Amino acid sequence: MHKFNEITVVSNYIKQFLHDHNLLNVKFFVPGMYVIKDLVYVYDRRFYQAMKSTFCESVFDDTCFVSLDVPYTPNKSVFNYSKNYIGNSKYYDTATHEYLGDYLRYYRDSKHIDLMPLYNCFSNHICTNIDYDIVRNNSAVSFDSSDKNSIIYMIPVRPLNTYTIAVESPMRVEMFAGFYSDNNLMWPEDVNYSKTYFEVSDARFAKPFIYDKLSLENLQLTSFFTNEHRLYLFDKSLYLFLRVPFNLKSSVVVIENGGKYNQFINGAMIPDDPDISDKSVDQSLVIKMNKTIIPSNRYIVDCYSQEEQIEDLDATNATNDQALMKIPTKINSNSQLLRINTGESYPFADRLVEYLFQNVITPDDEIKENILSVQKNLVENHKLFNVEMESYWDNDLTMCLRDIILNADAQNKYDDILGYVDKDVEKLINLS
Repeated sequence: MHKFNEITVVSNYIKQFLHDHNLLNVKFFVPGMYVIKDLVYVYDRRFYQAMKSTFCESVFDDTCFVSLDVPYTPNKSVFNYSKNYIGNSKYYDTATHEYLGDYLRYYRDSKHIDLMPLYNCFSNHICTNIDYDIVRNNSAVSFDSSDKNSIIYMIPVRPLNTYTIAVESPMRVEMFAGFYSDNNLMWPEDVNYSKTYFEVSDARFAKPFIYDKLSLENLQLTSFFTNEHRLYLFDKSLYLFLRVPFNLKSSVVVIENGGKYNQFINGAMIPDDPDISDKSVDQSLVIKMNKTIIPSNRYIVDCYSQEEQIEDLDATNATNDQALMKIPTKINSNSQLLRINTGESYPFADRLVEYLFQNVITPDDEIKENILSVQKNLVENHKLFNVEMESYWDNDLTMCLRDIILNADAQNKYDDILGYVDKDVEKLINLS
């Protein structure tokens, strides 16, 4: 696996890749989301500015939005609205890794392809300037970076998400979340960060735990209509401060599970929580905001199924964006990051390199002949009966691939199967 602070062909490629890709500094709009006055949103390759803070169904509602008459072309630089990576180090360092996380979130929200399960949010970033007391049961738990018996790592996280964390420590592992900028906690007198505190007394790498303390209430943003600007404008300043023993000899893995943040911030809607009382629901696949049942060394992958989504919505005229509001199908895959504990932390799974090098066929594949070759293969060899549009990744293709993967038990034989045509799925379907 690839490591932090190395200079390799892969690390050099990632740095150049990030430099060549422009990331938007604005949010993606979907119908029905809550928008914030004066903030800029992008929809259907155009920029719009919100006229008021409200729930809005359409960018064409002139009481909600005004068009800025600025076209948006993916990956093109837009003055004031985009950025690209400028590195100051030849190594794959913390700054590069955290920027990669920003790119993967942007890619997820714009393309609806989630590669975050392949990314370790842990960035090897040691916090050297923090001194904050967590109040618990009338006593204080001190997070002091000058304490020589522990190390405090700071991990970029996002409000309202949950995180799967794997670490091996016979001593207590403690954490809290806070907004942090310019080497200081922001609003320490205004926000009670103690509500985000969590501890694990006997952490086992083989039994990851869930951190789910990033609710609006815990961040003291309970007044949605008066504090929304703080959450929107400073969401990238939120960090998880993870304190571990100084002599820790374990890999550290933090995987972003998704959650209500996608709906609240980016407009990428989330699936409804499954009803755990329904006996037809596989209990190992149940994810709740406050209680998560997840097998060791595994994670849950969303697999898009547009026909099922439209049926669930009961909307015969649902648009593609609306069709993505529900994601009912799942693949329960092995995770390389959660499987390997060598004592050293790794930035990402090997599978992510395949995606970044564009060696995986996905709905976003720029070479449409690749999607066509998958369609033809599935028609000839795997009973994909219906191809409504050649070179277009539709629901039938998704469902056929999902069935092949599950029937072959590929999610147990290989790591990080996301439901697209990576090198292992390519062998599975005998794609030549």
